[in-house]
Amino acid sequence: MLSIIIPTYNETRYVGKLLQSLCNQTYKDFEVIIADANSKDNTEKVVNSFAEKLRLRFIRQAGKGVANARNCGAKIASGDLLLFLDADVVLKNYFLEFALREFEKRALNAASVYMRPIEGEFGLFGRKRAWDRLVWQIFFNTVIGVSQYIYPGAIGICIFCKKNIHNKIGGFDETIKIGEDFEYIGRASKIGKFRVMYRSIFVSVRRAEMEGRLRNLLKYVLVTIHKIFFGEIRTDFFKYKFGQHK
Repeated sequence: MLSIIIPTYNETRYVGKLLQSLCNQTYKDFEVIIADANSKDNTEKVVNSFAEKLRLRFIRQAGKGVANARNCGAKIASGDLLLFLDADVVLKNYFLEFALREFEKRALNAASVYMRPIEGEFGLFGRKRAWDRLVWQIFFNTVIGVSQYIYPGAIGICIFCKKNIHNKIGGFDETIKIGEDFEYIGRASKIGKFRVMYRSIFVSVRRAEMEGRLRNLLKYVLVTIHKIFFGEIRTDFFKYKFGQHK
């Protein structure tokens, strides 16, 4: 069975869309674990509205960050395969069926997928839409696709990992402030096969909308440089906040 783990904090606006897309999946053998960091809005109410449609568990954790939320969810997961999703993504109806088929066919132990932006200015020539396609759909996907062979990494929006691999590496490092997802895959890839699968997931660009697209891109470039030359980021220098973008 597949265990889907979704960290949440004040996700009233987004989590319902994700849960509805899970209801629509052609593959049905999965449970959903919502690891909530003590939301102050109606996140729990929205989640509970899907209780009759999904095999669902809602747990509260101490609000210690996204890595802690993922680890808390993994501890109670019943499945032998874990799927970590962010609360603001949306899946195509056949996503799980095709992804799991590919995961098994390629004998993977951990995996991620490519991404497609779902927000911004629509239209072929809209500036925001063009920027999102350039950065997320073209540039980022190209970097992720190439680097999987030399410097494996993935963003936490969508990470598959066998539970035994997750346990062997001790889960996500909760001391890392930003980039814990890349570091997690780096450790997982040393003891199991990791690849980016030929699937895509729709992702929110709300963080880029609020921070400014150029500033957001520059931040992630600086984070990458810091990781390469100085190691993991364990301070709040980059001021990354879980659940602070609406």
